[in-house]
Amino acid sequence: MNSISGPFIGSIEQSLFTFRPHVLWIYSCLIKYDYKFYISSHEGHRFLYNWPGVTYLPVENKYSNDDDHRGIINSKVSNKEYLALFKQLRTSISGSDTLHSTVRYTKYSNFTVPLSKKIFKPLDIKVEKTDNIVIITRNDVTEAATVLSEMVSESIVIDSIDVDNTEDILRTILSAKMVICPCGEWTYFCNLHKIPVFSWGTEGIGMYKPGGAYHFNNFKSEVVSYSNIGTLFSGIEHLRNKT
Repeated sequence: MNSISGPFIGSIEQSLFTFRPHVLWIYSCLIKYDYKFYISSHEGHRFLYNWPGVTYLPVENKYSNDDDHRGIINSKVSNKEYLALFKQLRTSISGSDTLHSTVRYTKYSNFTVPLSKKIFKPLDIKVEKTDNIVIITRNDVTEAATVLSEMVSESIVIDSIDVDNTEDILRTILSAKMVICPCGEWTYFCNLHKIPVFSWGTEGIGMYKPGGAYHFNNFKSEVVSYSNIGTLFSGIEHLRNKT
């Protein structure tokens, strides 16, 4: 019997929040049975699915969606192209007894799979810890990130993420002494890996605080409601004194 997951061509945010945890849930449910596992996503995301017994079938990186956070979903892939990828995946695997699952790459992909059908597990990547402070920015928080990078002189600023540099960026984050970022996927990633992180946001931030689904008992994590730059300064200094 075969289990096929994909093709998934969404952003790294969607991969971390939804596709990887959901596929890991499927994998954990079926591993005790006689299944062959196939996962299809970006070549640059292969390292996310490095589990025993999995055959990885990459799609071309040109099918990337929204990894630089420009707010454009499905900007490079038409429905016709996606259906062709889907058909290509099915025909590349022999056997009619096949369980096929995927997550459609939409703006709301993170909410299409319930938490009960996800397993959140840290990446198995070995890195050497550094004294670097990593600041991750997006277009909508340029002002805050600019001020923060000037305040934290020893920082590394990450302002662009795509499928070609995803693994390098995740290694940089994993090795960091501390991460400063807008509340979102990187807060989630740091919490999952118990990395000190300071985040700010305005909506949905309770999910990343103690008791929230994406806190993961990371007690070196602080999330604040963004009101002004002064709030960020005081919060960051407080967290730096704890690390």
